[in-house]
Amino acid sequence: MKPAIAALEGWDEALRFADFEQLSRRVPSYVIQADGRDCGYLQVLPRADVLHVVNVAFGPASRGAGHGARLFDWLRGAARRRRCGLHLKTYRSNPRALAFYQREGFVIRCIDARHWWLDWSRQ
Repeated sequence: MKPAIAALEGWDEALRFADFEQLSRRVPSYVIQADGRDCGYLQVLPRADVLHVVNVAFGPASRGAGHGARLFDWLRGAARRRRCGLHLKTYRSNPRALAFYQREGFVIRCIDARHWWLDWSRQ
């Protein structure tokens, strides 16, 4: 996510690391594996009425291989089982992410100066 964040506000490695560490202490975090190797991570916060995807990222070598689509199939299944929706936000400086989420069935709920806020409703 570095390019998207840096495009908006610059990049401070120490600040970003501290922010990630703090977030990791309060949000469940998972390593995504494919073909026996680590290829990304997911942070998702389950709430009563929604699964809030806090962060999802894949390493450059793992992008475009279908891992994101499979992950979101799994997340939609989890939301259906919980009878809730999915919610996330993405940086406005990352139009590729927006296009991906829209292909995955998310719709823009609102827009602020930095983010598109998107929802997927149980179908």
